[in-house]
Amino acid sequence: MVELMEHLGTALSGEAIGEPGTIETVREHLSKLRAADVIQTTSKIMMVLESVATEDPESLQVRLAKELFPSSVQDELLEMLSRSAAEGGVDVLFYPQQLISLQKLANAVCEEGPPNSFDEYRLWNHFLVAAAQIADVANLFSNWPKLSSPITDEERRSLAVFMLRNAEANRLAFYRAIAGRSFVMWVDRQLDWPDDLPTPEEFVEEEFGLELGQFMAICLAPALMRTTVTEAEPSEAPFDPSVYFQNTSVPVEAVEAVLETMTFPMGLPPEVLDQPGTYWNHTDVSTRPYFVASDSLLVPGSVTRAFERGTTGIFWMLHEKVRAEGDVQPLTNHFGRIFEDYGLRLIESVAPKNAVVQRETEYLWENNTLLSVDCLMSTLGQKAPARVFVEFSTIRPSQPLFDEGDIQSFDGYLARIVDKMKQLDRSIQHHQSGAFEVVDDFAGADDAYLPVLVIDEPFFWSPWLRDLVTQALADLKLFRIGAIAQPTVCHIGEFENFCALIEKGHNPADVLLGYVASDRGEPLKAHLHRHYGELGEPALVTTGFDVLFEQLVQSLGFQSG
Repeated sequence: MVELMEHLGTALSGEAIGEPGTIETVREHLSKLRAADVIQTTSKIMMVLESVATEDPESLQVRLAKELFPSSVQDELLEMLSRSAAEGGVDVLFYPQQLISLQKLANAVCEEGPPNSFDEYRLWNHFLVAAAQIADVANLFSNWPKLSSPITDEERRSLAVFMLRNAEANRLAFYRAIAGRSFVMWVDRQLDWPDDLPTPEEFVEEEFGLELGQFMAICLAPALMRTTVTEAEPSEAPFDPSVYFQNTSVPVEAVEAVLETMTFPMGLPPEVLDQPGTYWNHTDVSTRPYFVASDSLLVPGSVTRAFERGTTGIFWMLHEKVRAEGDVQPLTNHFGRIFEDYGLRLIESVAPKNAVVQRETEYLWENNTLLSVDCLMSTLGQKAPARVFVEFSTIRPSQPLFDEGDIQSFDGYLARIVDKMKQLDRSIQHHQSGAFEVVDDFAGADDAYLPVLVIDEPFFWSPWLRDLVTQALADLKLFRIGAIAQPTVCHIGEFENFCALIEKGHNPADVLLGYVASDRGEPLKAHLHRHYGELGEPALVTTGFDVLFEQLVQSLGFQSG
C-alpha cells in the first residue's frame, strides 16, 4: 500500500461494486461521458487529496464524498465506506494512480464538449464504475511477482521494485511542506552558488524573461490560490489560467511559456489505448502534471507535482541545460551540498536542550584526512543517553526503474544506499576508536549509536527493501557491534516529520529506538503516524511556506478590479 494508505484495507474496485472491469468495459463507460467532466472532477478530487495530506485517510475519503458530490451520490459513496471489507465495503474511494489514469484516457475515449456535470449526475454511475474498474485493469498488468516458499532474493528485488513504482505513482505530499522546503533550499539558500554555474534566478530570466518569484508563482498558482474546492460548481474548472492571471502584472505570453513546460497533452494515439501501461503507469505525467482540458484551459492533475516542477523542478530543468552544454557533475555536487545543508538546518532548528548537534568533523585516520557523517547528535533519552549519526544523500532511482521496473537500475540504487551505510558504519567505528569527538557528548562508551540515512524523494521503504539492505549489511559485516542499532532509512519528507516530533518535545533517540524495535517493517512515516498521530512539519518549513506565499503574491502584482 502507498504511504498515505498503509493502514487501510480495501480500495474501490469494479469487483467491489459488482462489475469487474476490463479494458473494454472501462472504455465503454468513459465513452458515455464528456472529457471535460472527467478531467475536472478528477482534478478536484486530487486537489483535496493533496491539500490535506496529513489528515487521517479514512476521514479524508468521507470528506471527499461529502464535499464534491451531490446528496444522491454522497449516499452511495458513504454507504460503501461504512461497510467492512468482509461485507463488500471499501476504505479508499479515490487515489492518485486511479485519477491520473482516468485523466489520461478521458480526451481519447470520452465525448467532446464543455462540461455538463455528467448530465446533472444522471450519468454519474458511469464515472464511478470506470474509476473503480481502473483498479481491476491495473491488477491485470501489475506484474506482482509470483512467490516461492521460501522467498528468494530475486523475488525480494522484484517486490521492492514493485512497491517503489506503485508508491511513486500514488505519492502524495502536503503542498505546504513542499513549498516550505523549497523556500529554504532555493530562495533562502545559505550556500554560495558556484561562479561557473548559472543560478536559478539567471536560468529563469534567460529561459522565460521572468524573475524567479514570478516563475514560481505561475507554477504554484493552482495550489496557492485555490486550496479548496468545497464551493466549486461542478462545471467549474479548478484552475483556469486565462481567468486567473488577467489581473496580474505578468504578461500573458510568459504565463503560456511557463505552463507549456509543465503541460501533458491529453491526446493518445488509438493504438496506445490497447497497451496496459496506459491505464496504470503515469510516470510520463509525473514531471508534467497539468492536463489540457481545452484550447485555453488547464487543470492541475497533481498539485504536488506542480509544486515540485515549480520549485525543486527548477534544478532538473537547469540540470538538463547544463548537461546539454557540458559537464553536469559540478551542478549535481552542489545540489548534494544544498540537500545536506537543508537537512542540517532542519535538525539544528529543533534540537532540544538535552541534545547537542554537531556538523561533520574532519579527522585523521591512518595518515589520511577523513570526514565524519554529516550530522553528529548526542542526546539524553528517557532510558539512557544515545548518539544519532545522520548522513544526507541525494540518491534517487533512475527513470528506467519507474518506466520499466528495470532490475539493474534497482541494483544500482541499492548499491548506492549500501555505500552510504558503509560511511555511517565507518564513522561510528572511528568515533568509538577515539578518532574524533562529539563536543559536550552526553553519551558514554557503552551507549547506543543510532545510524540514520536520509535520501531524496522518490523513495519507499518496504519489508523487501529492508531485507535486501539487511542482508547486504550482514555480508559486509556492518553495524555488528552490540551498541550500534540497525540503520533507519527514510526520505527527506519523513525526516521533516521526525524533526516536527522533536520540536513538539519528543526525544529523537526515543523516537528512533521505538522504530528500530518495531523491526523497521514499515516506512518511518507510517510508524510515526501510527504511534504519534497526525504528523506535520517543523517551524522552519511552515514559516518558509508563509514567507514564500507572501513573496509570490507580491511577485504577481495583482491589479485592482
